[in-house]
Amino acid sequence: MIGQTIGNYRVTDLLGEGGVGAVYRAEHTMVGHAVALKVLLPQWSRNQGVIKRFFNEARAATRIQHRGIPEVYDCGVNGDGRAWIAMQLLEGETLGALLGKQARLPVAEAIELARQIADILGAAHASNIVHRDLKPDNIFLVRDPSLPGGRRVVLLDFGIAKLAPEDGGAATRTGIIMGTPDYMAPEQCMAAKRADHRADLYALGCILFHMIAGRVPFQGGGPGAIMAAHLGSPPPPLGKFARVPAGIDALVTRLMAKEPEGRCQSAAEVIAGLSGAAPVAQAARAPVPVAVPPPAAPAPAPPDAETFKPNFESGPYVPALPHLAPGADKEPAPHAGLAAARDQARKSIAPAIVLALIVVAALAMMIIGYIAYG
Repeated sequence: MIGQTIGNYRVTDLLGEGGVGAVYRAEHTMVGHAVALKVLLPQWSRNQGVIKRFFNEARAATRIQHRGIPEVYDCGVNGDGRAWIAMQLLEGETLGALLGKQARLPVAEAIELARQIADILGAAHASNIVHRDLKPDNIFLVRDPSLPGGRRVVLLDFGIAKLAPEDGGAATRTGIIMGTPDYMAPEQCMAAKRADHRADLYALGCILFHMIAGRVPFQGGGPGAIMAAHLGSPPPPLGKFARVPAGIDALVTRLMAKEPEGRCQSAAEVIAGLSGAAPVAQAARAPVPVAVPPPAAPAPAPPDAETFKPNFESGPYVPALPHLAPGADKEPAPHAGLAAARDQARKSIAPAIVLALIVVAALAMMIIGYIAYG
């Protein structure tokens, strides 16, 4: 396809390819405007049901009129029978690619992205359009410094969207399973025709869980086992995988209620729940305030002469002696120290005198014996 001209657009590069179609970068042959050109693969070009769903994206984008939906410039069928759509060319990456690189997102960033997704879904639902295949690979992130987190959400691939009441869901036959099992509502697992706008809200709950927890709510086994879990198993608590505000954990649990009546009933209700929890998530990232010691009390002014002026009228001025034990302020008895020293001297001299007398007596006996026995 590279170098070929489809409609008024010359194909320059292949951007991606899926099971039904391929996306190319192309330029308008007259004005040079770059577009994303979606082209249906040849094997599907004779299937009228697939062709109708393929053009659903162009019809949905035209009907919704939201900056979170890529603009559609033109569409048609090529000479070889392949359907094509010329759409706004976006610069960025899918949420699926982002989660593939960093597994999980900060809580505040996940809340902001979920808020934007809910806002786009609200516009789609107001136009009676149900996406039915909401997943990270269909959520495109465009750089936008004016928004919190610096990313703007664009919702892609309304190819299997249910446009009601115009077609009454005629593009979907009862019993046909459409969607991605990891994010599929229980009623959609049973039959796509039963899915209304609340199936998109269930998928949003699964995606918010994935962004924060770093994994999908139900894992293991094939698509059948995952759909069975959506039908009968409660999702694990989000708080098991990350620290989140209680309001977010409760909101995800509510969005993933098995019965549609138990979920949030509108995208506006989801946005209100996210907005109520967002300040908590932001506060968790705020720096811890440092305690500042109170200013020291001013030093007391030096006393003036009047403060310590003796009051001779009431007697002599005697300054207080604080912190002294009772009786400690009494003067000691005269010569008490000298008497104590004398008593100590007497005690230490007495043994010396006794020893000296013993030595003298021994010497005297020796002298007497020498004289007597010559």
